[in-house]
Amino acid sequence: MHILKEVGKYESFLTNRSKDDEKEVWALFDSVAKSVMDMKEDKLLLPHGFIRDLRLYLDGSKEITEYFLDVEKRYLLLSDLYGFFKLTGRFKNV
Repeated sequence: MHILKEVGKYESFLTNRSKDDEKEVWALFDSVAKSVMDMKEDKLLLPHGFIRDLRLYLDGSKEITEYFLDVEKRYLLLSDLYGFFKLTGRFKNV
């Protein structure tokens, strides 16, 4: 999932970010959520929590969309997902 490479640009996001960074992370989260749901069988290799939360978000679940109104929570999910891909080595194009 090449789109996650963008997460690396925001290593200091939690301590030093601009409004532009927030907008970019906001949009990146939406793109990654859609990409994960389009992954076909590779999606099954992801921890269930990622799939569940992103599916609920894209389906418009009130609780989860309110949770992800916080840009830091969006960033943390992206960062965790990126770390998972890197650690497992299953997705070479990350």
